[in-house]
Amino acid sequence: MANDFTSLRTEYANLWQRMQIRPEHAAEVDSIAARLIGLKPRYLQVTATTRVPWFIIAVLHQREASASFSGALHNGEQII
Repeated sequence: MANDFTSLRTEYANLWQRMQIRPEHAAEVDSIAARLIGLKPRYLQVTATTRVPWFIIAVLHQREASASFSGALHNGEQII
């Protein structure tokens, strides 16, 4: 049975609007964002094939493999 998230739309929108980066993590977040933006050309190659926006691929790659191209996108397992 599929989940219906329609009833949660307002709650999720409110959470998104209130979201903030904690000051003690700001430098780390900025560093990661700069690295992912620098890798944009590589992510655009995947976008061309999959039509998934490059920034979605980038954040998934960061989450699963710390943006290492020697790690698999789906679980970070070393492939090289």
